[in-house]
Amino acid sequence: MSFRRHGEIYPFDEGAITQDRALAHRKDEFPAGDSLAGCTPAKPASASPASAHLAGKRLGGTMQFQRTANGHLTVCLTPGGNRIPTRTQSFLRWSGHFFSIIGIVALGYAGFVLGYTKVYQAYLTRRFEQELKIARGPAGSGEDLSSSPLPPTPSEVDRASVESAPPEGSPLGRIEIGTIGLSAMILEGTDTKTLRRAVGHIPRTALPGQHGNIAIAGHRDTFFRGLRNILKDDEITLTTLDGSYRYRVNFTQVVEPEDIWVLDHSDGAILTLVTCYPFFFVGPAPRRFIVRAHRLPG
Repeated sequence: MSFRRHGEIYPFDEGAITQDRALAHRKDEFPAGDSLAGCTPAKPASASPASAHLAGKRLGGTMQFQRTANGHLTVCLTPGGNRIPTRTQSFLRWSGHFFSIIGIVALGYAGFVLGYTKVYQAYLTRRFEQELKIARGPAGSGEDLSSSPLPPTPSEVDRASVESAPPEGSPLGRIEIGTIGLSAMILEGTDTKTLRRAVGHIPRTALPGQHGNIAIAGHRDTFFRGLRNILKDDEITLTTLDGSYRYRVNFTQVVEPEDIWVLDHSDGAILTLVTCYPFFFVGPAPRRFIVRAHRLPG
């Protein structure tokens, strides 16, 4: 390693470090006018090369001692040493900008999806309430839709579910769980678009209000987030244009995705809610969380 002094190249002397550091601390012995604060351009007098320079690695530059013509000692600190190359600095700077933009775009997209979901749910709810008023007839008509008609037989349920399955994405009703603050519209199907806007009725299971196993799916990070707090005996309400139906939670269970027995038909009137598990898992969750409830009379 070498350094330059006034246009001349000198080899780096490790032993000079100790000597010059001691010299730097002995500023009280310097003649009046000596300085350690900076370097004033001046033509230097003769000086010993062995004690004229110090390569200051810790300071990230070069420490240079100069004896001026009037005999005063001046210390120069020259930036340099172990600095990050310009190309690396440019890369790091642009990388920071790039990832900042990616973060802003991701947050913006998440905000857009959540905002769109809320707006669409509000639209579905308003339309459902209007249709519900029409279905119930004028006030005071005496119609009572809170109780369902005589339940169909299991064979009638199976035939109706296959032959009269509603179109994909059509609204079927509303699910409400007061204990966890859940209220969401139910659409037919479980495709990506449907589950982004609402909870979805799993095809080929009983429709809301029918006897059999009614299966409804929802995302764990949107509509069904509150299911992590549901407890046994909590009440669930399904509301359709035909009436309102109440269910009481029997149990919750974590199953594997292959455990499709949870969707099997039942001779009774039951409700199965399905979402992914664990609730706070990052990425596609490996298991499924189900809630099983039975229908209450009346």
